Amino acid sequence: MALSTIIAVAGWALARHFYIKEPQLPNLLAERARGLYTALVNKYWVDEIYQAVIVRPLLWFANFLWTFDQWVLDGLVNASGWVTLLESKISEIFDIYIVDGTVNGVSATLDVGARGLRRLQTGAVQNYVLAMVMGIVVLAVVFMF
Repeated sequence: MALSTIIAVAGWALARHFYIKEPQLPNLLAERARGLYTALVNKYWVDEIYQAVIVRPLLWFANFLWTFDQWVLDGLVNASGWVTLLESKISEIFDIYIVDGTVNGVSATLDVGARGLRRLQTGAVQNYVLAMVMGIVVLAVVFMF
């Protein structure tokens, strides 16, 4: 702790000497040690090196990933969505016109046939016997000739 205090007091005393007692001394030192002065003023170019080595490559990589996500991944997801919608529309049309159409067609055919058969069913047994005899006669004629 004492060392830190000594360094702080020495820094304060040196700054007081440079900027209050002899204000021309900092300019004189800057001219004599131009390279060291330039490095100190530019903070050893740490920010510029960090920007060139770390920040710019990371920004470039982040932009690359964003572009890849935007155009490739999102494109695949959107294409998958459109294909799914198209497939569901085709499935809907197939279901309505083929599956439901077949079922409804069979139902309509049976309904029409049943209406015709309903007229034949009168409940009178003699009419049924007559129809059976006529059928037997027709079959006998067909097999004889």
